[in-house]
Amino acid sequence: MKEKDLDLLTLKEVVDVFAEFDLRHTDFPHNYKDDKKIPKYNGLTILEKKLIYLDKDIPDIIDRRKAVIHEVLHSKYFLQGKKDTERQVEKETEEIYKKIYG
Repeated sequence: MKEKDLDLLTLKEVVDVFAEFDLRHTDFPHNYKDDKKIPKYNGLTILEKKLIYLDKDIPDIIDRRKAVIHEVLHSKYFLQGKKDTERQVEKETEEIYKKIYG
C-alpha cells in the first residue's frame, strides 16, 4: 500500500506523533478499570503531557493495532491544533484499519 492511499493518516504524521509523544505499554491505573478490574479503554492519550498509554494486556492483535491508530489520530489532531471527537476518531480508525489490513 502506498502512503498516498492513506489520506487520513500519513507516515509523516505517525513519525511526528512518536517523536513528540511518550508511548507507554502499561497496566492501566485503577481509576481507568471497571469493577472487575478490566481496563475501560485499550488506549488513552493525555494530550497536555504528550503521553500515550496502551494497555499492555490487550489480547487481540486487531484491537492493539486499532488502539495505536486511535491514539495516534488524537495526538495528530492535537499537534495540528485541531479539535477532534471520539466519534470522529473511532470512524477514522476503522477506515484506516480497513485500508491497511483489508
